[in-house]
Amino acid sequence: MLPAVAAMEAASYPADEMASAETLAYRLEHAGPFFKVVLSDEGAGSAAPRVLGFVVGTLSVARELHHQAMFEHAPQGQYFCIHSVVTDASLRRRGLARAMLREYVSQVRQEQGAALKAMVLICKQPLVPLYQSCGFELVGPSAVVHGQDPWFECRLTLEKEQKDDSGATKA
Repeated sequence: MLPAVAAMEAASYPADEMASAETLAYRLEHAGPFFKVVLSDEGAGSAAPRVLGFVVGTLSVARELHHQAMFEHAPQGQYFCIHSVVTDASLRRRGLARAMLREYVSQVRQEQGAALKAMVLICKQPLVPLYQSCGFELVGPSAVVHGQDPWFECRLTLEKEQKDDSGATKA
C-alpha cells in the first residue's frame, strides 16, 4: 500500500513540495492511526485494491504550524497537523476529498476527544474553499515555506481558547 500512496503523493505535488516515501513511511510507523487510506472494493479477491485517496496527519505540541512540526509526530500533542489530503487524479472534482476529510476529521475528533485543541493544515489558495467547506477557517499566509508557491494556514478550533489579560491567546 505504501508504494501506491507514495506514487499518488508524487503525482499530486511538485517534487519540492511532496512528502518523500521516507516521510510517509515515518508517518505510517509513528502515527499509523492517523494514516487513512481509501481503497476501492473492485476486484475483491483478485488483484490488490486500488488506492483511491488518503489523508495523513500527526500530532504536534506547537499551536502554530511550523516547518519542524511537518516532520515530527508528538504523541502527547494537543494540535493535529493534516499533511496530505490526496485523491487519485481521475477522481478529482467529484467530492471524494471533501468526503474523506469530513470523515477523517470526525474520526480523529472521536478518537482523540477533548485532548485536541485544534486541527491545522496548510494549502494552496485554490484549495482554501475545500477546507472551509469542511469547517476550517483561513488563518492567513503560512510561515511555512514549502516549494515555490505561497501556502495558507487553515485551522479548525476544537476547544475554546482563552485570552489572557493582555488579550493574547493562551493555548
